[in-house]
Amino acid sequence: MMLAHPMFSKIIDFKNEMINILIIENQKFLTQLIEDIINQTNGENGDFVLSEDFIPLDMQKHLEIIIDFFNLDINNKKVLTSIYNKIKKIAYDDENYLKTENFKTEAFNYIETLINQTEYPLILDVQFDISGLLKLFDVKIEINSNTFLEKIIDYMSVLYEFLNRKCIVFVNLMSYLDISEIELLYKEIQYKKYNVLFIENSFRTKIGEYENIYIIDEDMCEIY
Repeated sequence: MMLAHPMFSKIIDFKNEMINILIIENQKFLTQLIEDIINQTNGENGDFVLSEDFIPLDMQKHLEIIIDFFNLDINNKKVLTSIYNKIKKIAYDDENYLKTENFKTEAFNYIETLINQTEYPLILDVQFDISGLLKLFDVKIEINSNTFLEKIIDYMSVLYEFLNRKCIVFVNLMSYLDISEIELLYKEIQYKKYNVLFIENSFRTKIGEYENIYIIDEDMCEIY
């Protein structure tokens, strides 16, 4: 997995379980890059190229940029839609198909019985959607994370598992974590083999030899 930009002389390469950190000290350039990534994840044109095995990927589908860490919604609409679609496939697989059809028939007959006991000209939609039932029972991911770091890790896991994100970009996340928390986050990323890019506006301290640090200073000089 690689991420390239025409303003970078070096391609950001996600491999060997290294942690990639892009430090941009020039604020105008930082703003421009963040806007570019956001635009591309919204389906617009931009200069970043995300690729896997030298094949370009649609950033709208495969890259997630996270800036607001305090309003992360694990059970957002995209995630729940993905979960419901997975459950729908299970409902109609070889093991559950007959159970699902029998349930549909019983539910339809029961609702029809109730309707017939009223004095109103009611009709019943014969279309049956598992998703509607899942919404009715408020099926969603159980949240067990308590700390700020746990919420970040859980959200990252959901992005990969349910939304098929192949790359996650964190913007200034390290401002909210101490060194021990950063080390724990690194271990999680390395263990799960996630492709993560940290974009920061200043260099703080090097934590380990497993960090790939790219610096673009105030004068737009690149330091590796």
